[in-house]
Amino acid sequence: MGQYIFWCSTNGHQDDWFIQATSKDQAVDYFIKNFGYDDEEVKTRQVLLLPESFNLKKASPLTSHKLKRLGFEILLKDSPRIVRYHGRLYKEGSYIENVDFTNELKVYLFKVTGEDYYKIGHTKNIRRRVKQVLGESPYQVTVENYFITPAARQIEKEIRTLFQKFTTAKEWLTLDDWTASIIMVVFDLYRIEFKNNKPSYSPPLYFTALLSELKHLIHLSNYKRKPDNESVIRLQCVYDIVQQLDVEVVIAKTPNMLAKRIKYHEHQIKELHEELLKEHSYWKVGDIAFNNEGEKFLIVEVQAHSYEDEKMEVTARFLLLVKRFLKSGELSKNSFFANSSILKKEKL
Repeated sequence: MGQYIFWCSTNGHQDDWFIQATSKDQAVDYFIKNFGYDDEEVKTRQVLLLPESFNLKKASPLTSHKLKRLGFEILLKDSPRIVRYHGRLYKEGSYIENVDFTNELKVYLFKVTGEDYYKIGHTKNIRRRVKQVLGESPYQVTVENYFITPAARQIEKEIRTLFQKFTTAKEWLTLDDWTASIIMVVFDLYRIEFKNNKPSYSPPLYFTALLSELKHLIHLSNYKRKPDNESVIRLQCVYDIVQQLDVEVVIAKTPNMLAKRIKYHEHQIKELHEELLKEHSYWKVGDIAFNNEGEKFLIVEVQAHSYEDEKMEVTARFLLLVKRFLKSGELSKNSFFANSSILKKEKL
């Protein structure tokens, strides 16, 4: 049976891309199973009949490398990719590019494509601001992240202050991959906090504790320290929690594709929570814990969090909100999240 390349256009254009499949029905079925779309939400168009040497056992998205081998011209390699074939342009779907930008104050994060330059600012019209920045620079600029808030001017200053030591000429930031990962989590955290122009969850302990943890990681980056295993784990912990909070907000407020996907796994998430809590039931608020370096902590809160990875597999992480004992014996003012796997009740 022959195989084809189909251009698949999704509702909202969030996941538009090329799919290799034996038929239109198989291409549509790929989006139904992997992204939670209904069949009427995916439109397909046959682009090319593939040589037998390119055949695969199942439907799959096309890589840039394979498209290039088949004669497609890759005009923009970074996501969202832009491809030309027989004079026709195809643009990869993108959540950020297809957001309905309302005329509300928002804080944005731009990135120069292929470079490590970032720009923070506030505006009511992101598309117009992108054009203005493009006029000031010979480079391609993409929207990496943004959030809506009536306090845009104030929050922009707060984030600028956090990353002020990375500022270069004309208020651009130079960030390596590690620090760029941190700023993306910072934006995600603020985005959830100000969703619908008001805090989306309670108590405020979440926001304060998570931001405090991110500030600590930014402080280490300021001094050009390479991330050690503990820093990587700590950022991953914050990221997991922020993603879980985002999922809860999406399910509660927006009936979109992501909500459908998470809803599908709701029972699995619940089972993971119960299993995880049962496994670690010995942790209680008020317990004293130690890490491998012998540092001492007070357990302030006990939580389990689950999230979906890129393969749509649900995994879980057991987390403790802790305060560190200082050398003076007093407790630190700020709390932060720690993975239970790196803490023990008894001192090693």
